[in-house]
Amino acid sequence: MRTENGIQYGDLVKFVNFPYLANVTRVNAITMAALAMAPMPPAGVKIEGGVGHDTTVSWQSVPGAAGYRVWWRDTTAPLWTNVRDAGSATTLVLRNVTIDDWFFGVSSVSSDGYESPVEFPGVAGDFRAPAKAPGK
Repeated sequence: MRTENGIQYGDLVKFVNFPYLANVTRVNAITMAALAMAPMPPAGVKIEGGVGHDTTVSWQSVPGAAGYRVWWRDTTAPLWTNVRDAGSATTLVLRNVTIDDWFFGVSSVSSDGYESPVEFPGVAGDFRAPAKAPGK
């Protein structure tokens, strides 16, 4: 805490907006509950489609998933812009969606509609702990 030119600065209780903080807490609790009810993200997400116009996205099934959604977005987009339901399948071919132009991911969905975070292909997008490097 500090005071400059008669103005008090710092994280003080008198500056807390408690009604706003209560709403933030509610949003956080609802989000955590929804994530807790969702199945785990799919494991082993892979993409294939070099030298072609179609992209094949595949993944391993996870317990509790009633279905899956394949997501893709432009490499410069901050949010997912496209989605296709895959049902209970573990592979989906995206016709005329070139692998080089998009980021891809897969989410799992429970029977009551709760959805996992989107899992990217490869180790960098995996929500699980990475394997230890050899010799470490």
